[in-house]
Order: sequence, then C-alpha cells, then structure tokens
Amino acid sequence: MLPVIYAVLAGVLLLPLLMNLCSPYFFQDVSYFLRLARMARQVRRHGQRRPVRTILHAFLERAHQSPHKPFLLFRDQTLTYVQVDRRSNQVARALRDRLGLRQGECVAIFLGNEPAYVWLWLGLAKLGCAMACLNCNIRGKSLLHCFQCCGAKVLLASPGEPGDRRALAPGSSAP
Repeated sequence: MLPVIYAVLAGVLLLPLLMNLCSPYFFQDVSYFLRLARMARQVRRHGQRRPVRTILHAFLERAHQSPHKPFLLFRDQTLTYVQVDRRSNQVARALRDRLGLRQGECVAIFLGNEPAYVWLWLGLAKLGCAMACLNCNIRGKSLLHCFQCCGAKVLLASPGEPGDRRALAPGSSAP
C-alpha cells in the first residue's frame, strides 16, 4: 500500500511539470479564466444594483462635485462640467419641445469630432433616447442605408462639413 501512495504523490508532484511541457500556456489560461470569472461575477453583482448606474449618472455626479473643473478641451476651447451640463440640458429641451422626441425613440447623429457631439449625446441620454452614430466619412447610398437601418426618427448633423470650425461657434450661421 505504501508504494502506491508514493507513486500517487510523485504523480501529483510531477503533474505541473508534465502539464507545462505538454501545454505550456495551460497555467496562463487557467489564470486568465479565473480573472474572467471574477470579473463576470463583479459585472453581474454590479448589474443587480438598483438603480443602474450609467455614464450619465457618473457625469452628473461629477458635474455636481466639481462644476468648474475643465471637462472638454478642444482646440482653443475649454468647457467645464457645468457648461457642458447646461448645453446638454438645452439640447434635451430643444429636442423634446421642437422635435417632439420622447423616451425610447432613436436619433441618428452625423457629426465629426467636435464638442457638440458630447452634449448631444448627454442630452439624448437625459431624454432616454437611443443614439445611432453615423460615420461622418460615408456619403451617398451607404449613408442612406445606415440611416434607414437604424430606424431613427431624426437625423442631427453639423451645418458644415464634419469637423468644420464654423459649425462650433455658438450663434454662427451656416456658410
């Protein structure tokens, strides 16, 4: 009986060495799987929290904590949390009052990399509207196809070419 115990003990001690020789990435895979399982458990636990915490909630909390801290830096423009919050409120009111948007509707956005994108996104989140981001580099049939597929009620676009500086200035008119 004693030789069997020694053989099993030797096998258990040699198993990691043999596993490393036969499958060199086995222990890295196990480590990755354990980290993934732990992360999945955290996501599940976080998803069960009520109310659900969104990016909008995090932004509003931060805007309340430090309203005059810079939030957006774009070219020579610096916008604080409170400025972006005010503009997103204006966007939400305008979209609700003038266009009749309601919670659950979809809005397509056709903008380049500009600050208006951020406050439109936040304003739509405040309304509870879904946002379909259309690639500002596509044109013609592809753009039309994307707009039709997203089922948007409204298309919001920059008055100039995407990234056009004149489209950023408040109160400016289209060229």
